[in-house]
Amino acid sequence: MKKGERIGLFNPDGKFSTGISFLRYVGEVGSLHIQSREALAKKGVRWYMVGSLLVPLFGKLSDKSIPAYAYPAISYLWEYARFFDDLIDNANSFPNWSETKQAIGPSQSRLVKAVSDFRISPEQKREVLYELADLRRRSYAAFERQHGWTETASFADAFAYRKDSSLLLMRKVAAMGNILASTNQSVRTRVEDGFEAIGIVALQLPDDLQDVLDDKITDGNLVHATLHDHGEFENFFNAAQNSPDGTNLFGLLANTAPYSTHFLTSVANAALSDLRAVSPDVERAIYFASQLLFDHIVIDRGKNRFMSKFTRGD
Repeated sequence: MKKGERIGLFNPDGKFSTGISFLRYVGEVGSLHIQSREALAKKGVRWYMVGSLLVPLFGKLSDKSIPAYAYPAISYLWEYARFFDDLIDNANSFPNWSETKQAIGPSQSRLVKAVSDFRISPEQKREVLYELADLRRRSYAAFERQHGWTETASFADAFAYRKDSSLLLMRKVAAMGNILASTNQSVRTRVEDGFEAIGIVALQLPDDLQDVLDDKITDGNLVHATLHDHGEFENFFNAAQNSPDGTNLFGLLANTAPYSTHFLTSVANAALSDLRAVSPDVERAIYFASQLLFDHIVIDRGKNRFMSKFTRGD
């Protein structure tokens, strides 16, 4: 990338402190992933990298730990969310509520069974199940709204859709973690806000940039929406069509769509600012990680590179 093409995330701290926070976080992720993957494999449960990424962040934001007995449910929740998303994306026609409930029944049953086995009070179990039901109801409504789009949505509409789907999932993971860990009531909303901010800057924006050449204009891709709002859609896509695999996508965006680049950078920086208000240590780690993500997201038409696999959450 040329000078000036790297995403300009705001860093109020020095490189040393941000690097230390990131390395400490990476160490926690690696240790948790190895231990949890081996322990759950003995029970026939697959442990996903996304769990290893989120569990340490929850601990840092809440000063509490999600108990290990909840880890199978984390895997089942991830499988449930992916199945729900794939069901909507791959259906020939948008499934009605009854069809949706029937299709997701087995996945939901595994998740509910795992919750019912938690060593928590009946009231806490009801709270967790309420959060799951609310996630399902609001996500379906968001998918239904998005399904009615016939052209590229505005950023405001696309972001509202994400707030009720992928970012809602982040908030619900935090909310259920708060219940299981008995997080102080005064801290719970801040933990959820922190998880949503992480979802914006480190998950949703990188994922949408990675998929920008593959997503349809009605998919609610935030990069699509921004390019559309700023009249730079054709500039970027014409350049992308003539660029080889391996071309850095953020660099291409910066060179062909400067207004969109500035806007998306401001969205990412706003999320980092919100996260910093909750935990400067987490913000430093996420800042560093997000810079690395944007630096390594490239055109990958075959979807064989590490970043394409990483953004799928496996």
